[in-house]
Amino acid sequence: MSQRKKIFNRTRPFVFYIVINLLLTGTALKANEMDKRLNDFFKKEKVTILVTDSGLGGLSVAAHLEANFKKWHPFKEVHIIFVNALASDTYFYNQMKDTQEKVSVFNSALFGMTKKLHPDLILIACNTLSVLYDQTAYSKRTNIPVVSIVGFGVDMLNEKLSEFPGSKAIILGTPTTIGQNAHKTGLIKKGVPEDRIRTQACPMLESEIQNDPNSDMVYTMIEMFADEALDTLKSDKENALLVGLCCTHYQYAAPVFLKVFSENSNQKTVLVDPNKRMSTFIFEQTDKQRFEATKRVVRVVSQAKLSQGDIKAISEMIEPVSLSFAKALKNYIRMKDLFTYKK
Repeated sequence: MSQRKKIFNRTRPFVFYIVINLLLTGTALKANEMDKRLNDFFKKEKVTILVTDSGLGGLSVAAHLEANFKKWHPFKEVHIIFVNALASDTYFYNQMKDTQEKVSVFNSALFGMTKKLHPDLILIACNTLSVLYDQTAYSKRTNIPVVSIVGFGVDMLNEKLSEFPGSKAIILGTPTTIGQNAHKTGLIKKGVPEDRIRTQACPMLESEIQNDPNSDMVYTMIEMFADEALDTLKSDKENALLVGLCCTHYQYAAPVFLKVFSENSNQKTVLVDPNKRMSTFIFEQTDKQRFEATKRVVRVVSQAKLSQGDIKAISEMIEPVSLSFAKALKNYIRMKDLFTYKK
């Protein structure tokens, strides 16, 4: 078998995940073009993987990714850079006036990240940014493989809906994520009846979680959003309730989500969290022990100034998974000229 065929065979599921993301977002990209990009990526011995989010939620993905490189060694050296895609600490995506403004800022961020950080692969570890990606000019011009988290969430929800035939799913996310309806549309395309899916926007919850995932405010907000989501669902003690955590920040407060939804629904509650799956799918498609070890270099970069409260809260959450990323967050690199933007 040729080397090209060997690489393609092991990357085929990887291609599938990206194609699923492309189908969900509507981006048109020829399969053979994506195949070539992925072949080029997996052939390399030294790679730079850029993980980005509209806040610090995606650090959960980056931390698990770094931890996995301790166990598996498909590359000789890997640089994992987490980049906060906020333009400033007072200018948040979910508070922008319209979709066009959000797309414009994210588009500029992507071009800036690519020019200054030179990634070989970009992981959009943010549902809000994922549902905006296909509308950016960057998505139509880049030669870098880009993978969003939405496809993983859709796949996991679909798997759980099949595993629990009588269950219904509540998809939680930011107003932008829920407004774009990508998860619901993806599930319906897979054959899931619409009456098994409920969506619930949770305005500003991600910001409160980033500040302190264990605060009384976070608990109160989750209770409020749970009540709203469950209000239109009949209690069904015989079947499971699936709760999709479709914002990367939500993993930090997963125990609260589980407690609140279990108690308020009086049903068996199953959380569906795509963060870890996004951090493992690379290794499922490669020779995990291609090298004896992988040298790991991690960085956290942000154009926006990060608050000490956010740094403290998130570093404490990710430290058990990746001490390296916890330290990198505390010593983050502020690149004030990472990208330009207009309000």
